[in-house]
Amino acid sequence: SNISWVYAFLYHGYLLPLLSESLKSSKFYQYKKEKEEFVSPICLLLPTFTFLIANNPDPEDLLTCNVLPNGISDAQIVFCPLNDNDDFGCSEGGSHWSLVVFFKLQPTGVPSKTAYIQKALVYDSMFQANASETERLVHNMAKVLYNPKDPRSKLEWDIVHVRDSPQQTNGSDCGVYVAAITSFLVSQLVALTGSSTRHAAAGDPFVDLSLKSLRFNAIDSRIWMLSTLLNFLKNPKID
Repeated sequence: SNISWVYAFLYHGYLLPLLSESLKSSKFYQYKKEKEEFVSPICLLLPTFTFLIANNPDPEDLLTCNVLPNGISDAQIVFCPLNDNDDFGCSEGGSHWSLVVFFKLQPTGVPSKTAYIQKALVYDSMFQANASETERLVHNMAKVLYNPKDPRSKLEWDIVHVRDSPQQTNGSDCGVYVAAITSFLVSQLVALTGSSTRHAAAGDPFVDLSLKSLRFNAIDSRIWMLSTLLNFLKNPKID
């Protein structure tokens, strides 16, 4: 529930307002039902949807039945909080959280028909503890993100375990690390989008997603989550 709240707040209170402004007049604005609608290239998937995709025997059916969030198939970047729960009858099961980020990007300086670069970056605060869960999620998410009408789309995804992802020192901070790492990466991506819009002639924008120069503190991250929640309760309006 804590991760879900952080994701919802980041998406509706931070990411969506900033991206919809910085990406005006872009391909991410589409006309639906006779009105203009912004379709974010970044999707923050709630933990329940990640669990549903990872454990569904027919993940394509989730798209057919319109169960998943709008725009997930067209998103270029999808954040997925992943839990190792294997008891489908227990809503609070599992013992570990990790983060898998799907990147589907067009290579720069190559023909537009060239296949996408498709990587699943794994941020695990207990390195590769969720390795088998990650493989299952990537296998199923590949079917959700695959677009047979787009010749650049493919079913193969490279799994990259980010070796310099911060490591927890106890048995209870994994979810906090997922929320904190997501927040940092989202802020980096939003800043990248703004800089690429303002300085398009300055060359290809670049963002470092390795986390090698960062040091996360679980206590500070918990304080940030709590203070953000308290501030929201005092002023619940999100523009």
